[in-house]
Amino acid sequence: MNRTIAFLFAAALSSAPALAADDCTAVRAAYKAGGQKKLHMEITGQITLDEMSAIHKAKTADTCKLLRSETYKGQAALVYLEHVTGPAGTSDETVWVSKKTGFMLHQEVSTEISGRGKGRIKVDVRNEVK
Repeated sequence: MNRTIAFLFAAALSSAPALAADDCTAVRAAYKAGGQKKLHMEITGQITLDEMSAIHKAKTADTCKLLRSETYKGQAALVYLEHVTGPAGTSDETVWVSKKTGFMLHQEVSTEISGRGKGRIKVDVRNEVK
């Protein structure tokens, strides 16, 4: 199954979070940070977005590590790897976080659910803070 979904949603404005290299603080803050966000998602594989999200909701373990510092679409970013384990499966998520704002710039998710298969999501984010 190959789908492309683009949608717009509003999130509460927040200040840029402190960036931490040794835990999931920066990754969690980046998910919540920003103003109005425009997301472009590409979903491939045998499992649905809802099934992938369920792993996060019921997670039993969550670890993050800083992989590297690089530039993503002209912005300085820290790149983190988040590994999430839940009762149904696992998810490995590479997240690009802006060094300047702490906002999530890009995310690539690979998920495997026991008995269902694998899925992959790529998310590009444009934060529009006014």
